[in-house]
Formats: sequence, structure tokens, C-alpha cells
Amino acid sequence: MVIQEPGQWVVAIGNPYGFHDTVTAGIISALQRSLDNPDQRGNLIQTDAAINPGNSGGPLVDLSGRVIGINEAIIANAQGIGFAIPINTANKIAEQLIKNGKVQRKATPWLGVGLTEINKKIAEYYGLSNQEGAIIQVYPNSPAAKAGLHDGDIIKEINRKKIKKPDDIVNLIKNAKVGQSIEVLVFREGNLTVIKVKLEEKPQETLPSNRGSNPFNR
Repeated sequence: MVIQEPGQWVVAIGNPYGFHDTVTAGIISALQRSLDNPDQRGNLIQTDAAINPGNSGGPLVDLSGRVIGINEAIIANAQGIGFAIPINTANKIAEQLIKNGKVQRKATPWLGVGLTEINKKIAEYYGLSNQEGAIIQVYPNSPAAKAGLHDGDIIKEINRKKIKKPDDIVNLIKNAKVGQSIEVLVFREGNLTVIKVKLEEKPQETLPSNRGSNPFNR
């Protein structure tokens, strides 16, 4: 197992913008980062070694020449915020590809909604006494749609746990199981309604082309 630590010196190798065999140096800025949500723990190495388009797939190595990660992504318009897949993870993926011809991933539970935070103006528009909860956008053929949730519903509780912001829903669904039934308390047209939803496995593509992108896709 290759050890990675914040502050550790690293070197990124790749072909940014077609410049072959480019080498850049930096440190490991942080571990267990997530591209989906900076506030959530993930499995990526963050580094300030310069990584540009064309570096993806190249190695991130330590000063002993050991590959500790595979360069993966950057934050557009940022300075020195790049990400790499830990080599321990990459090795496991490679072993599965060699053995099974595909990667077997743990099924991700899916509610099938986009989430919007409630601000003061939205709360006033809906006649809410506070800004707790999250407004939902329901994806067609999703568990939420099948259960009868509607666009514009406000989720106030899940399994009797209060929802204060979209992240609360993200965390609850992430920690649930595929096939699990949950009770969702929604505010709709001035009334509170409990709707039971059976979670399904999250498909590869969940956003219809006319829906745009939502950072809280659960």
C-alpha cells in the first residue's frame, strides 16, 4: 500500500495541451476530497502540482519515483487545485478489469430529485415561517416520480429527521440502501403530506437534456 500525506512533495507527469512528457511539481494539498461536494469526504488526492487538460491519465509520483495517484481533474479557473485518483484505488479497479472485464461498483441509492436551497425570497413566496427544507425537481421515471412527488414540493423531513438544507437530504440518501423505503414529509400547496418512496439504484445518466445540471442530484 502506498502512503499519501498532506504536505508530501509530488510530481505530475503528462501531456498538457499536447506538450509531451511535461513534469510539474507540488505538494499533496489534502486527501479524501470529493468533486461533487467540497464539504463531503471523497476518495481523491488534491494537489497544487500544475495539472492542465492533457494531464488526465498521467501519473502522480512521490520523490522516490513511486506512483501514488492517477491525474484526474482540475477546478476550472482555479490556481493549483488539481485532483488524482489514489493508486490503491486504481490498482483495485485494474484488478477487477483484468479479472472480470468490468468494474463492479457498490449500488448507489437514488431518490431521483434535484435540490434547491430555500432563501428568504423563496420562503416568503411559499409562505414559509423559516428557510428549512429543500425544493425539489423530480426526474421522470425516478423513484420520486413513481411515488408521486412533484416539482416544487418542499422536503421537510425524511424518516422523521428534519431537513434544514439540501446537504441533509444528500447525506441521508447516501447512507440509505437500494430497495429501502423511506417516508418523505413534503410541503405542497400549504399542506404537509407524507409520501413513501422506495429507493432504486442510481442509473449512469440521470439528467434529461432539458433539465440542466444540478449539484445536488439525489
